[in-house]
This record gives sequence, C-alpha cells and structure tokens, in this order.
Amino acid sequence: MTKSLIFEIAEVDSYAGYRGEERPVAIYYQQEKWVIETIIDQWFEGPLTAGKPSYRYFKVRTIKDRIFILRYNTSLHIWSVLLK
Repeated sequence: MTKSLIFEIAEVDSYAGYRGEERPVAIYYQQEKWVIETIIDQWFEGPLTAGKPSYRYFKVRTIKDRIFILRYNTSLHIWSVLLK
C-alpha cells in the first residue's frame, strides 16, 4: 500500500537571493506566523524540462522549535505545507 502525502497551500514569506532561488523565511499556518530559524534539509522532485511542474522541498525548524515540511511549486510559484 502506498502512503500519499497531503499538502495544503500556505502563505510563505520567502527570500530570493541573487540567483533568484526561493527559500522560506516564515510560514503563516494555523492562524500563526512561524519564523524559520533553520533549513534542516532541502531536496528536489520532478523533471527539469520546461512546462512540467517541479518541486523544491524544505524541512525547516521554526524559532518556536516546530518542524515543518514545505513544498514550492517552481512552475506555479505556490507554497504548501505537509499536513500530519
């Protein structure tokens, strides 16, 4: 049996450095702002061909010591958070 992951669209403050790559700095989730202290891990999923969605994932720790998994759709520029 395959376990599927469920993500919910979330508002995320992000920073794009000189290369233009987005990285999260704060999450608005459950009516609260969660400021990101550390990016623990990040990885990519999907093809690198044009027109197909690819995703960047971030495992982050907030300053309140809560862990989130975030997903960024690089084609649609949409952030989402993994629901547990």
